[in-house]
Amino acid sequence: MLARVHRYIRCGVGCCRTRLFLLRKLMLKEDLKEKRRQQEWKQREAELQEELEQLKREWKRQEAELQKKLEQFKSTALSRKQIDLTKMKKTEEEKMMKLYTADYSPSKWLKVPLKQSEPVSLLSVCRRCHKPGHWVHQCRR
Repeated sequence: MLARVHRYIRCGVGCCRTRLFLLRKLMLKEDLKEKRRQQEWKQREAELQEELEQLKREWKRQEAELQKKLEQFKSTALSRKQIDLTKMKKTEEEKMMKLYTADYSPSKWLKVPLKQSEPVSLLSVCRRCHKPGHWVHQCRR
């Protein structure tokens, strides 16, 4: 099916309603729909591009804020260690030992419970549910 496309302009003075015929062209309706679809896609693509740019700006701003917070946190953490060392009334060697062994103290180790690989006797009783035949780490409760 063919559709007629007309383009008119009005009289520049505006005193009359005369329209000047500029272009007359016969096009298929499918071509018109495709042309409109392409224009809509271009418009949508431009909108998405703008939205992407806004998200990138927001992400960079948030990253900068987090970087500042991290730097502040690191500086306060370092200053805390220094303050703790200066307040200690110990010899220099003891302070250095304390500083370097604090990261490796046994209190910070991960305590992994030992799991039994052998079958449990029926005399063993679970401390959680008080039923025989399994231990706490195997309890279904």
